[in-house]
Amino acid sequence: MNESNAAKETLYREYKALFYETHGGFIDSQGIKRIDIGYEKGSLPVFYAAPETGSLGTLVIHGGFDSYMEEFLPALLYCKELGFTVYLFEGPGQGECIHKQKIPFTLDWHKPVGAVLNYFGLEDVTLIGISLGSLLALRAAAWEKRIKRVVAWSIMENFYDVLLSSRPKALRVVLDSLIKAHAKGAVNSLAKAMMEKEPYAAWGIEQGKYVFGQPSAYDFLAEAKKYNLRSLSGQITQDVLLLGAAEDHFIPLSMYKNEIDCLTKVKSLTFRLFTKEESAESHCNIGNMPLALNTVCSWITAMETPGL
Repeated sequence: MNESNAAKETLYREYKALFYETHGGFIDSQGIKRIDIGYEKGSLPVFYAAPETGSLGTLVIHGGFDSYMEEFLPALLYCKELGFTVYLFEGPGQGECIHKQKIPFTLDWHKPVGAVLNYFGLEDVTLIGISLGSLLALRAAAWEKRIKRVVAWSIMENFYDVLLSSRPKALRVVLDSLIKAHAKGAVNSLAKAMMEKEPYAAWGIEQGKYVFGQPSAYDFLAEAKKYNLRSLSGQITQDVLLLGAAEDHFIPLSMYKNEIDCLTKVKSLTFRLFTKEESAESHCNIGNMPLALNTVCSWITAMETPGL
């Protein structure tokens, strides 16, 4: 559904009500707290949970282009059961921040992350970004050094390139040239033609306009070009774990090398590619998320234990 469809907002409200009606007692029984912290003229919603005994470390988790923190509740619980303290939040462009407060995505992702760290007094965290959030998390780490480790749960060096990765090369070349030439009308005409033929393209562009706060397809794509790592890769100096998927339908395997090659100043770089044999070949390893989370938590433990 596009945002122009009034039923979408109704369904969003119903989804939220049903989720908390169904899971409210369970959330309380698991010791999960929901807190809204101040951010700009609104707030960021946060789920917080800690293990019953000593914590193995602190995780801060967020999603990406089209995500809601409620969908990651199982991941929060899983990491809590493994012994980690977890903060799961929605930032600008996501969930309540965009639906209720109309706060669009920001390149300065260190600001919402910093708001979470400040509110809870956190100093030594592992930041986990999912899907587009993988790029956002690494951008945040370039500026926010309380982030000691970064898990990029997807590999996305350049959001614009990912958006156009399924398009014919000739079309990509034309679009890129038109955007560089600031040919707004021509880009919008091309986008309109694609949207009329493909419902998925129509949703992607309309959703992109909405969550990035842009008035047209041209403005959305021009903004998407700014969402990359290469422009500040030299500032990312933490331990980094990249989680890839061998048959990701969004991100071509050929693009992984771009991100690996640009992270030249990191303290350490670990890359794990999940496969069909592991039922984890899809985007964000959706078929076997426990395997991905076990990999993440084992990696953190190794980073914290010299000699492993």
